Amino acid sequence: MDVMAMRRLFGLMLLLASASLPAEVLRLAGNIWPPYTDKSLPGEGLSVELIRTALERGGYRVEYIEVPWERALFGLRNGSYDMVNGWPTLKRVDYTLSSRPFLVNRMRWVQRRGSDFRYDGLDSLIGYPIALSRGYMYSDELDDNARLQKGYAASFVQAAAMVLAGRVDLTLEDERTVLFHLERELGHE
Repeated sequence: MDVMAMRRLFGLMLLLASASLPAEVLRLAGNIWPPYTDKSLPGEGLSVELIRTALERGGYRVEYIEVPWERALFGLRNGSYDMVNGWPTLKRVDYTLSSRPFLVNRMRWVQRRGSDFRYDGLDSLIGYPIALSRGYMYSDELDDNARLQKGYAASFVQAAAMVLAGRVDLTLEDERTVLFHLERELGHE
């Protein structure tokens, strides 16, 4: 056997050996945030499915772990988890790297039908009680604005119920999440 044939044979054996090695497992942590992350959904949610597909093409295996958001961030900081599904923010810049966006979402103010509120920047929220979801990563400008009447709910569904009951005027959520919950537990009220 000549040297070139031996190299090809060795290369083929190396390729076959590496193909049989188990893929490195990356741990993706997140909270229940349908339709993006939720173990009860097909593919464990839209984001999990997209992340898993992309990384599997690169030879990785993705394990999705569902925990409260603050625990996901804590685990990311201490190395228990490899990644989270979230957008970049200055609050996480010291311990995260972000990919390019793989989905575009639109945040929407949710209000009661017939309300005359029109959003035109943060100043337009002054005088309107709003409910935000505890642990959600809102913009730094919204989080830090002390002039706003902000209350906190455990989830978007709870915040939306507060809007429906007239306890607050507005809540803020991703458009796909709003539609997901309107089709299910909020029942287009």
